[in-house]
Amino acid sequence: MPKRNFKIFASIVLWTTAALMAAVAGFNWLVDPLSVFGSVRIDGFNAEKVAVGDRRLIAKTYELNRLQPRGLVLGSSRSLELSAEHPGWKVSPVFNMGFAGANAYEILRYFEHANALQRLDRAVIALDFFMFNVHETNRPDFDEARLLRLDGGQSAIRIPRDSLNALFSIDSLWASLQTVTGQPAPGEMAPSETEEVARLMKDGQRAAFIINEGYYFNTVWFKGRCRQEYVLRYSNERGTQLEAFRRLTAMAHRLNVDLHLLVNPSHARLFEALRAAGLWEKFEDWKRSAVQINEEEAVRAGRPPFPFWDFNTVSSIALEPVPAPEDLHSRMAWFVESAHYTAALGDLVLDRVFDRHDPDRRVPDDFGVRLTSGMIEDHLTATLSALDRYRASHPIDVAEIREVAERAATAKHSRCTAPR
Repeated sequence: MPKRNFKIFASIVLWTTAALMAAVAGFNWLVDPLSVFGSVRIDGFNAEKVAVGDRRLIAKTYELNRLQPRGLVLGSSRSLELSAEHPGWKVSPVFNMGFAGANAYEILRYFEHANALQRLDRAVIALDFFMFNVHETNRPDFDEARLLRLDGGQSAIRIPRDSLNALFSIDSLWASLQTVTGQPAPGEMAPSETEEVARLMKDGQRAAFIINEGYYFNTVWFKGRCRQEYVLRYSNERGTQLEAFRRLTAMAHRLNVDLHLLVNPSHARLFEALRAAGLWEKFEDWKRSAVQINEEEAVRAGRPPFPFWDFNTVSSIALEPVPAPEDLHSRMAWFVESAHYTAALGDLVLDRVFDRHDPDRRVPDDFGVRLTSGMIEDHLTATLSALDRYRASHPIDVAEIREVAERAATAKHSRCTAPR
């Protein structure tokens, strides 16, 4: 090929490649499947981020960065039903940063990051027993390089790399195409949500309870192939999730954040599952420890302890009847399954936390107990007595849970004794 022709050919290839890359970058920026850029959301085009998948935490991190809220919810996926629109917040904007599988350390770091962006006026931290297990490792998509520190010792160094990946990578292009083609019709849920609800409910809501309880036995409370025993602490708090919780409460005092602590509600069946798993004493120890830490850090700060509400009790709401096995269509008012609750119950939680009285809904008197060290032992004793009464009056539920526990134990034995 003559030299001049080669130069023309090379220029065509170069400019074509540049044009294609620019087109890909522009398309990815416009669709913004992971919410990295905050591009305008257009109904029917990119409003629902249906291709987020297991990168949801990354997307929420960038949403948090843009919003820089004055109010914040932090917790596991169970806390996602605590509405940022609840009138009791009395600050704006509010962001729900709850994410699946959160542990106490991850919550600490997001609390610190949010305060480094913009000092919080008010925060709600929703706690779960599982997130304090020393074996509860950080999520694969949790990356501290995206998070700021209050001392300025670390900047969010992942942001430039994330932006480049979001513009030019094949994964981002594929996610953009999925987002555009996967938009739900008006009035429908996003496909991922629809699929999850359909999977849980296809055999009725009682079946969803059993699936969820099996997940807790096999994955949530016990970690790894051989289901490592739940450990709250070793000889002391150093390096544990309890230490992370202590650091969070100390930081909230130091920054003068109006912090509200709560334990997420669950159905009474999950209490029975805890007891069948042999975790009840550790569960009680966890609540004692969290209350103690809250009060110790208040003494250090010379301030009152943060309000600490326990909704994880055998209340009238926790005793909501579960539809019979043959009933495939009835749906409960307060629970999706034994752990996750509905938005309606989330509103009752925040009504109690914020001491708000809505004439259109009443919070049952037995829903929500303010925890202090002076009453914790009586509270734990009352909870266990209520669970004994539940066990005696719900033999079918108890038998189902025992069966799930036995299947989990058998599966553990098979996994751990089989040659690898």
